[in-house]
Amino acid sequence: YAFLQSLARLGAGNPKGMALFYSEVLTGSLEPMIVVDKYLSPLGSRPVISPHITNVEEALSRFSKLAHTVQGEERKETHIRLERFERWIGDEALKILQQWADEFVKEMLSGA
Repeated sequence: YAFLQSLARLGAGNPKGMALFYSEVLTGSLEPMIVVDKYLSPLGSRPVISPHITNVEEALSRFSKLAHTVQGEERKETHIRLERFERWIGDEALKILQQWADEFVKEMLSGA
């Protein structure tokens, strides 16, 4: 909820706002470049790109490869589920964040 709500308010000056970057590199269709992990215990590395990589194509390629690699195994699916770990990639990641944000509003902010 906080992440999604803060995007429109981030940045200096006026007008403000940030948005998710969209690319076709993750799945072949235009999708947000976002990964959401949910885990009971950490499993493997996170898809984080070094700020020293300034070539956009290289950064996108590395992000995609890291996003689809779990426990050293490269996978094709956009929702990866293991015993104590789940990862959503691209549209699936944005959908689950929006679902959780909606649940948070209903449970915590609606006063019910």
